[in-house]
This record gives sequence, C-alpha cells and structure tokens, in this order.
Amino acid sequence: MTLTTAQPVPARQAPPTRTARAALLASAALTLMAAAIIAPGLPAMSEEFADTPGGGLLVRFVVTITSLAIAVSAPVSGLIADRVGRRSLLVSGLALYAISGTSGFFATDLYVLLATRALLGVAVGGIMTAVSATITDWFEGARRASFLGLQQAFASLGGVVFLPLGGILAGVDWRAPFWLYAVSAAVAVLAFTALREGQRGGHGTDPAAGQTPLRGRPPQHSGTSRIVGVYLLALVTTLAFYMGPTQLPFLLQDFGSGPGVVGAVVAGSTLSGTLGALAFPYLRRRLATTAITAVSIALLGTGWLLVGAAGTVVHVLAGMLVGGTGVGLVVPNLNLRLSELAPVGRRGRVLSGLVTGIFLGQFLSPLALQPLIHAAGLAGAFTWTGGAMAAGAALVGLSTGLARQARVPACPHARDRSHPTPTTPITRNELRKGSTLMIHHCVRFTIKPGTTPAQLEDALASLRNQGEVIPSVRSFLVGRDHGGEYEWGATFEIADLEGYWEYLIHPAHRRTDEIGLPLVDKFVSFDITDDLDPETGDKIAALHRRRYDADPGLTELVSNLNQYEGSAAPGPHAA
Repeated sequence: MTLTTAQPVPARQAPPTRTARAALLASAALTLMAAAIIAPGLPAMSEEFADTPGGGLLVRFVVTITSLAIAVSAPVSGLIADRVGRRSLLVSGLALYAISGTSGFFATDLYVLLATRALLGVAVGGIMTAVSATITDWFEGARRASFLGLQQAFASLGGVVFLPLGGILAGVDWRAPFWLYAVSAAVAVLAFTALREGQRGGHGTDPAAGQTPLRGRPPQHSGTSRIVGVYLLALVTTLAFYMGPTQLPFLLQDFGSGPGVVGAVVAGSTLSGTLGALAFPYLRRRLATTAITAVSIALLGTGWLLVGAAGTVVHVLAGMLVGGTGVGLVVPNLNLRLSELAPVGRRGRVLSGLVTGIFLGQFLSPLALQPLIHAAGLAGAFTWTGGAMAAGAALVGLSTGLARQARVPACPHARDRSHPTPTTPITRNELRKGSTLMIHHCVRFTIKPGTTPAQLEDALASLRNQGEVIPSVRSFLVGRDHGGEYEWGATFEIADLEGYWEYLIHPAHRRTDEIGLPLVDKFVSFDITDDLDPETGDKIAALHRRRYDADPGLTELVSNLNQYEGSAAPGPHAA
C-alpha cells in the first residue's frame, strides 16, 4: 500500500427504503437453491437423454456446471458492479436468471440444456455480487453485519422453501421444477422499481491509486494477502461443507433411508444455517472476526465428526444441524471482513472473489474428496475432514490468543502523560534491547447525550475495523475508559512515523471520523513513544497538520467538537 494525502470518502447515501431492502433479500433467496433445485429430477433426466453419447455423465453436469459458471463469471460481475453499477447488474442478473432457468423446460437437446445451466450460473454470480456490494454501500458497522446476516439467512431460507418444492414437482415431471426460476422475473421488477444507483467512489478508483510512497517505506501488500486469505478460507470451508449434499445420500443408504429422508436431513442443515446467520450480528458485537471464524470452523468440524461417528439417522441429522450452523456463521463473517478490507471503488470486484471461492469449493468438493473417501470410506472421510476442521479452528483460536498476549496495555490517562526525567540517561541502544521503537496513538472521548446505541456501536465497530485493516497497525484496543472523565478510548500500536502517516490517511480511519466525530462531545488525542528523538512530537504534529490541510471536511468535523485536545488541533481548538 502506498501513501498520499488524505482521501475524501464518498458522501453517505440516504437510508434504503423497506421496499429496496425487500428486493435485495428476495434476490438473495434465489441464489442458494439455483443449482440444486432440479437435482431430484436427475434420474428421470438420465432416462430422457439416454440416447445422447455420454448422457449418463453429462446429466450429472447439469447441476455442477452452474456452480462452475458462477465461480468463473463472478469476477466479471464484480467489474461490472464497479464500472456500471450495482442496480444494473442486479436487474440484468435477475432477468437472465428467469430466462435461462425456465429455458430448461423447453430444452430437447442435452447440450442446449447444459448451455442454459451455464447461463444460469452467470446470472447467479451477478446477483450475489450485486447484493453483497449494495449492502456494503448501504450500511456501516453493526447495521452492515446485521444485514449481511439477513442476506445469508434469506439465502438459506430460499433453499428450505424451493428445494422441497423442486422435489415435489420432479415427482410430477422432471421438467416441472424449471418453472420455479420464473419467480426471478417478479423480483427483477421489484428491484428495478425499488432500487436506485448509488455512489460507488468512482469508476474503479482505488484509494491507493496514484499515490506516491514516502521514502524509506516499501509498499504494503498485507491488505491484498488478507483478501486472498479470505478467498481461500471460503473455498476450503465450502469444499468441506458440500460433503453434505454430495455424499450424504450414499451414507444414508447404509441406514436404509430413502430420498425423502435425505432431503429432510439436507434441508435441516440449511435451516440451521439460517439460524446461524441470524445469530451472526449478535456474535459480531461481542467477538472479533477471527474469533467468529474459529467458532464457525469448530462447529463445522464438530458436525462432521458427529456424522462420521453416527450410528443412526438421528445422529447424522444432529451432525448436519451443527455443521449447518457453522456455515451460517462463516459466510456473513467473511462477507463482512471483505467489505472492511475492500477499497470503496473496488468493492464489487473484491466481493465477487468470495462468490468464486464459495462456488469453486462446491464444484471441487466431490473431486477433491474422492481419494479420501476411497481410502477411508464415507464415514471415515467425514471423521477425517471434521478432525482437520476442528484442528484448524483450534489453531486459529491459539494464534488469536497469542496475538492478544503480545499486545501492549492501553495507553495511560492523558493527565498522566508527564513523567519525571530519569536521573540516569538512557541511551538509544539500551532502549532497543528486547524491543523495537514504536508509537502508541491513543484517543479518549465522551459521547453526546441522545446518541443511540446503534450509532455508538457503529462508531466503535469502525474503530475496531481500523485496527484490523490498516496494515501499519500492529495491535489495537478499543473499549471502555475507566478511572477518568472520559467514557471510551482506543489505542493503536504503530511502528514508525511513516506507518503513522499511513494510519492517518487510510480510508478506514477517515470513515471512522465521518461516523464517529458527529457523535462526540469531548475528545483528546495523544501519542506515547519510546523514540528519544526530541523532535518526534513536532513530526507527529506536522503529519496531523498536513492531514487537516488536505481535508477541509475533516477540519470542519473536528472544529465542530465541543472540546478537543490533540496535535495540531485545527480551528477554534488550536493552541
């Protein structure tokens, strides 16, 4: 990441209407069931196309080619979302969904049917990307987490409703389930009338674009590596979870269960996924992103361990319910994480990568796990996969605990910043023993009367997000301020002045200013460093002054505070 003067953020949009929110959630409900809704009709479809060369194998691809098309086309959808707009992508995707989905009813050639299924995948990729990007544009903090949880809950509910309907219609005629895709036409009309194209921060502009790095500091790439890490986690998690729908029918055959029982068990995991998604906003207010990741992976691993050790169908169902809850948590959590990491002008492209990771995991699951199934059997494959997921969750939890232990305590009170000068001089070399020089940037503040709990939670969540996404922040702490006149506080550990500048101008910091400063009554900002250079304080003040000079909007926000103390305080607060 490179550095420059402060970047203004786009103006916040007007709150979305209830109709607009309903259109988005209805769109989300169409995504999870898209590929599998016709699965119950596959045996009859195989008989219909028995004369087609390789028909027995190609019919199986009628389901999986949709997932592959979603994975391949999603990055293009992300580019369209950023360049053209979310609304245009969503409405077009919904229209294509209805056309390509219902076309299967009329297809008399297997290759034509496969082509329509691939187009359906393109439509789903566009819908999922547009929905996630729009939610990210609409909301911040706790409200974003809440709506992302609703998105996943409605996606799961769509599976609960449409998958059983597909099975019932397939019992009448294998072509009948294709008509369920026509629901998308009504949702497209709703989206077209209810949604408006909003600001996206420019056409593909990256806040880092065109910036000139300060001398002596290499460009930062940890943001990109974190995004890629989220993609990989989504792929691996989905690859493991999709053992349920792809391998469970064969496992339950050993218990003498028929298709109806299989459908009920799979639907149970989808329903528990809905409950997990609804619980996500509650957990997000209490746990960090990495902690929720560990919990969700642990639930999935525990569920698969239960399935592997199951002696009855009830035990299998219990394992699927636990595993489904984990997936219901992990998807909105990863979506939220990417929304925090994504630059404003690239949100569509960044979020589309999650769609690719999820559906590529679905497509690869049967292929990747076949060697394990061949070696350990179906039950053994569930056991080994569950053990690996549980071990991964334990590793994430351990690394998170070690990171917390490594963090330094919060900054002392502002009034305690003065310390007696040591009688014995301390040399720079002595100071470096066992540690490196660093800066602790600290803020303390009280909130204006009348601030709602949701507003406060958004501001605190944005402060925590700074610590998570700004590369130069080594550790951070946000919480209650005890023993003084202030109510809340935060501290951020930064390595040096160039990292400090990166922290000051990062879009995540600017977003916190925009959300939080209008809620603040009294505010103090100060820094503690073990750098003995007597000019360090002046250098820090110069960075703040440079930031204020480059951003009149920020200067106005700070000037409007009732009380402010800090380096290079602007406007009426200047010393």
